[in-house]
Amino acid sequence: MTHAGDRGPVPRTPRSTVRRHLALVLTLLLVLPVASCSPRVRAVQTVPDALPFIADGRTSRSEIRGVFGLPSRSFESDRIVTYRLRRDGDAFKAAPRYEEPDAPYELVLVFDARHIVVRHSLVQLW
Repeated sequence: MTHAGDRGPVPRTPRSTVRRHLALVLTLLLVLPVASCSPRVRAVQTVPDALPFIADGRTSRSEIRGVFGLPSRSFESDRIVTYRLRRDGDAFKAAPRYEEPDAPYELVLVFDARHIVVRHSLVQLW
């Protein structure tokens, strides 16, 4: 064992080594399951093919709401909105609130100050 004035390393006791290993194991047990459960997101067909009525620079927020209703989520004071969608044959339909967790598609729309779609993307969540 060294004193405060010495510069040599402080030897570890078996108890401190066990605590360090236990802390490491607990950390791994908590972090690894969380890290492995992130959702797998993959792009699906391009939105113009799937939702031809949406055109960047031309489609308005009111046209989108007329088709899909209120968005599932909104961000940045409604500048970005998302809709959870389900496929109905060749068409995409907004999922009712109670079905949203089971809807495999999400439409993300970004609007400008004039409430016109600037950018949009359709992603398949699973």
